[in-house]
Amino acid sequence: MEKYSIVNMIEFKRKMYFDFFVETETTLDFTVKLDVRRAVEKCQKEELSFYGYTIFNITKVVNSIENMRYDLLNEKLIVWDEIIPSFTSFNKRENLFHALWINMEDNYLFFDKEFKTLVDEYKNSNHISPIPNEPKNMFNISSIPWIHFDSMSGNNKYSGKTFMPTISMGKYHEENGRLLMPISIKVHHATMDGYHISKFYDELQKQLDKV
Repeated sequence: MEKYSIVNMIEFKRKMYFDFFVETETTLDFTVKLDVRRAVEKCQKEELSFYGYTIFNITKVVNSIENMRYDLLNEKLIVWDEIIPSFTSFNKRENLFHALWINMEDNYLFFDKEFKTLVDEYKNSNHISPIPNEPKNMFNISSIPWIHFDSMSGNNKYSGKTFMPTISMGKYHEENGRLLMPISIKVHHATMDGYHISKFYDELQKQLDKV
């Protein structure tokens, strides 16, 4: 459901920061490597998609942080009740990606089932966005499973005008007994600071550590 509330800008505590960083179109890019060993082992044991499980946990954490649910709609700042992931999937025959969106589930097992069905259904799609009727309350997740990167940044003409986070993950590798996977996030400084980004990574690590 695309439910939201309009932010009262008179009472908005970030109004000064919001106005300043909207004017300067300042975005923030961070990349942090998280230990995914427990998550990988859990997915192997329970026959889950690791990519799907990571998307599930990212979405869960993002929704727990109000600042990551801010958006601009009809030139008004709003906060969505819930945002859902649009994620990249890969057509192996054509070496092209496409973006799929999926509704969030409370249970990761239900989410995994829906995720696998969706990916399989569109695995040969040549359309960049093959699922019709895209909801407005989406945020973007992408995966680059061939590269273990130290940093990542991507910009377009909308970057300084988009408030919801853009998240990318890379290839994990072993280091000192840990499986480290880079996860990058791009946010708008008008609605988020380093505090919110730190909270995102801390909470995501906790979720990925659950067994």
